[in-house]
Amino acid sequence: MKKGKGSSLISVLFVTLISLSPRLKRSLWKKWYNLLASRDGQKLLVSMNYGYVDDELMVSPTSNIQPQLRLYEHVIESVPIAGRKVVEIGSGRGAGAAYIAEKHKPEMYVGVDLACNASMNSESHSDSKSLFFVSGDALSIPLKPGSVDVVVNIESSHCYADLELFIQQVSLSLVDDGYFCYCDLMPFARVDELKQYLIKNGLVIEECNNITANVMRALDHDSQGHEDDIIKHVPWYLRKAFSDFAGVKDTGVYNLFRSGKFVYYSFLAKKS
Repeated sequence: MKKGKGSSLISVLFVTLISLSPRLKRSLWKKWYNLLASRDGQKLLVSMNYGYVDDELMVSPTSNIQPQLRLYEHVIESVPIAGRKVVEIGSGRGAGAAYIAEKHKPEMYVGVDLACNASMNSESHSDSKSLFFVSGDALSIPLKPGSVDVVVNIESSHCYADLELFIQQVSLSLVDDGYFCYCDLMPFARVDELKQYLIKNGLVIEECNNITANVMRALDHDSQGHEDDIIKHVPWYLRKAFSDFAGVKDTGVYNLFRSGKFVYYSFLAKKS
């Protein structure tokens, strides 16, 4: 697969989608995720995040999923999960939800995703009786106020039409002293905007980390495996889209990180 050094059409589309009108952006992102999921018969995108690798992590060369699950661990590592009510907004295809439910033993872990076709049956992921998946909108979270101990949001909010409304929904859903565990890619200018939204909605920022280097390290680790799998399993006319979406090295989205136009941040915030 030939990899271009410049911005591809797909990466330009990716950036354009982020700046579209709210209603159109929401509709296009839903169609895009469902299209990728429907074409992903080999489940190459079971955990649809870019992953996280640090100096302490020993990554198996045969495992493509481990950095993606490590991103979950990084985001929740300062938060007690056992026995808590946890909701993941934008749970995607569910592998991360299943991993946390099995390892950290919450009282309840609910994965919520708008693109219901992208979510997989929880039985295919886990035997955990605490794990559930439901269809729902991040801008109208189907939860009672003050009903959740922890809200998790992994690499999903760039799809949302109104980031501030989402933060309002998160704060409303959390109990007092509840936690919001968050990470995503974004233009650098959006970092301060996100901080303002959190503070405005009664969420105290306890941790704020630029993890772009860790995410790029994960992309470097996974790049060849993703490229090989895409060539083997994905129709030729979708290979470029899958490569850009997966962050294969030297494709458009990867180069947005390398150029500094995009950064990747994680936040831990607590409801005051």
